[in-house]
Amino acid sequence: ATAKERAKALMDFYKDDEIQAIFDISGGDIANEILPYLDYKKISDVNKRFWGYSDLTTVINAIYTITGRESVLYQVKNLIWDKTGRQEEIFLRVKNIGKR
Repeated sequence: ATAKERAKALMDFYKDDEIQAIFDISGGDIANEILPYLDYKKISDVNKRFWGYSDLTTVINAIYTITGRESVLYQVKNLIWDKTGRQEEIFLRVKNIGKR
């Protein structure tokens, strides 16, 4: 998909009132391409935390820098890879820290 299409897909999550948090598992070395197409005003206005990893750091940093909204650098796949339950325990404990 084009950068504009990927940005629209992300913004659709921000616009959907049923969605409480966004977990992006895509990573990828072209995440920065979507930055000019994000609606930072909308992101600022909604109470949703963006979670991502790898090259999504560029999106995480842009969201925080422009909107002041917290995001999380985290590989959510850790929850299914960990068979001990420790990752889930930690995730549940910290997922609401700093929630606005």
